[in-house]
Amino acid sequence: MENSSRSLEEDINLVKTIYEQELEDNQLLEDILEDSSILWMDDLAYVINTITKNLDTIAKKKFVTVPSTFLKEEDRQFALRLLTQSFIKSQEYSQLVYDSVSNWDSDRLVATDIALIVQGITEAVYFETIPLKVTINEYVEISKYYSTPNSKVFVNGLLDKIIGQMNKDGKIVKSGRGLVG
Repeated sequence: MENSSRSLEEDINLVKTIYEQELEDNQLLEDILEDSSILWMDDLAYVINTITKNLDTIAKKKFVTVPSTFLKEEDRQFALRLLTQSFIKSQEYSQLVYDSVSNWDSDRLVATDIALIVQGITEAVYFETIPLKVTINEYVEISKYYSTPNSKVFVNGLLDKIIGQMNKDGKIVKSGRGLVG
C-alpha cells in the first residue's frame, strides 16, 4: 500500500471514505443484508463504525490489534470446552442423528444442522447447570440464522428426541437449583 506518492494514512482515509460514503445508508446493501437476516439492520451501523475506528487506530499506531473475542474468560472457557467436547464426540453424536432419521438418506441431511445437533447434545451432556429446554431453544434459534428455513423444526425435533432419550437412559445428569428431580 505504501509507496513514494502515498502514505498509510492516505490509504486508510480512502478505505474509511468508501465505508462511510458508499456502505453507510446504502439502500441496496441494506436490502441485501435484510434478505440474509433482519438482525443485520441493527448491526450494520455498528460494524461500519467499528471498522472505521479500527482503521483510525491502525493509522495512529501503525499496526493492527485484534480485539478480544470474548468479554469474559468464563465465556472463552465455555466455548473452548463446548468445541473440544463436540469434536471428541462428533462421530458418536452424529451417529445418533443418523440413527434417528432412518427414513432419510444421510447425504440429504444439512451439515450445519448436524453440527448444531452435535453441539446441542454436547451442551446437554457436559454442561450440567444448563437446563435441557434452554439448550434446545438456543440451538433452534441458532439454526434460524445459520441454516435452512426448515432447519429449526428439524433441529428442535431431533434434539428433543435424542436428548430426551439420553436423559431417560441416565446419560445426562443435571445439577443445580431447579435442575434436579
